[in-house]
Amino acid sequence: MNLSRREFVKDSLATLGFLALPGGLFAAPAGWKPKKKPDIVFGILTDTHLMTAWDAKSVYHTMTLDYIKNAYAYFKKRNVDAVLHLGDAAHRAQVRTLEFHREEFDKVFGAENLPALLVVDGNHEWQGDWDFLKNLYKDPAVFHENVLTEDFPRLFEKGWGVKYERMWHREVKGFHFFGRGWHVDDAEFGKFIKSEAERCNLKGEKPFFILTHKMTYFACNSQLRDYPNAIGFCGHWHTSLSNWGNIYYERNYNLFPYINCGACRYDGENGLDQEWLKERPAGQREELTHIFKYASRQGMVVSVYNDVGIVMERLEFGRGGHLGPNWVFPIGKLDKQPYSRETLTKKIGNPEFRPEAKLEVVQLIIEVEKGKTKNDQPKMGPGIRLTIPMADGNPKSRVFAYDVVVMADDDPKKRYFKSEYFSGVNAGIGHEENGGVTTLEIPLSELPEGKKLTVAVRPVSSLGTKGKTIGKALRI
Repeated sequence: MNLSRREFVKDSLATLGFLALPGGLFAAPAGWKPKKKPDIVFGILTDTHLMTAWDAKSVYHTMTLDYIKNAYAYFKKRNVDAVLHLGDAAHRAQVRTLEFHREEFDKVFGAENLPALLVVDGNHEWQGDWDFLKNLYKDPAVFHENVLTEDFPRLFEKGWGVKYERMWHREVKGFHFFGRGWHVDDAEFGKFIKSEAERCNLKGEKPFFILTHKMTYFACNSQLRDYPNAIGFCGHWHTSLSNWGNIYYERNYNLFPYINCGACRYDGENGLDQEWLKERPAGQREELTHIFKYASRQGMVVSVYNDVGIVMERLEFGRGGHLGPNWVFPIGKLDKQPYSRETLTKKIGNPEFRPEAKLEVVQLIIEVEKGKTKNDQPKMGPGIRLTIPMADGNPKSRVFAYDVVVMADDDPKKRYFKSEYFSGVNAGIGHEENGGVTTLEIPLSELPEGKKLTVAVRPVSSLGTKGKTIGKALRI
């Protein structure tokens, strides 16, 4: 039997244990990469949101450059051809905060053979905290030289070392990139991309890339109906790359995929909310402390292989590691809709507990209500604590959350439901806190009445696929 080279590569990957999906999509193990050298590799950061301290020179005291340094170091290790930043590098429209990014870029990559630096502006490049800035730069002439909105094209270039253009087209190693600034209208940008795509003859299977801070919509993307080989990358929403729902296809009218790339903010903000969870877990911010419970500093590396496809690594730049199996999409054969939610949901697989996994449930006194008593003490009462082992029994499908149900044995209709995020949901694989064990406390007052209860926990993926349940009998 004669096989095409692409069919041979696909079959070879399958024999190595890769999960073959319709349309040629694979969920590849973390750390995997083909032996063949990629045609292009690029790193992506977005929403780093830096500010200066009151000296107007150093980074604000609550912030650090470590995550940006870590990202650049990883990009250098991967020998990237380009580094992309999708906006909101500045938090308060300060030139100095763009300079932080450029200075670290030069330190990490050196003076020679720098990768291409492709940047777009976001809303925060234009959105200053004017009271803060006027107090910081009291002299009007100094203000004029340090606040981006005073002379945006010149000062943006001063900060990034890259010429500012509202819209731009760049070619890196034969691949085409199109960028849009924050104030460019969708229809105008679509017309620009289409004219350049026609001029560059971009119809076909070879991908080209659209870079924006906020995703473009119908007025832009409908003009690109003849270019399903386009792939958009955006930021702005600060949603976690641990979530396969960050692949937007239907939301883009089934035209081409858009990937929301995860924020690399100092405070680790990357949203997790899911509509399909039985009951949405509490918000990410812990009250009073304003620290993110599932903090994560995220970014991507994208590699394009002519015969294999587009490999997207989802990365955590705080403690390190991959946020799940790499996404690998085919080049060409786009009629198979490899990016569609139907395809992804069918083939993401189910997160599973290991065969030996056991659920632990104990009764104890817990905090039963938010707030304090008159004596400034937490409000305590009887409850149960669930200790849930990490559901890592299927490495091809990482757990995202757990659905919990508590039933009364004498009347199964009496039920308590709750969903809880996996404790390592935003951590890199192998870097989960407490070994990936998730704990959940529930007041007895919220549970169904009955002397005998059954507690069951089921692992759920970010697209809602569900694994087998583990449970525990409980006598009250």
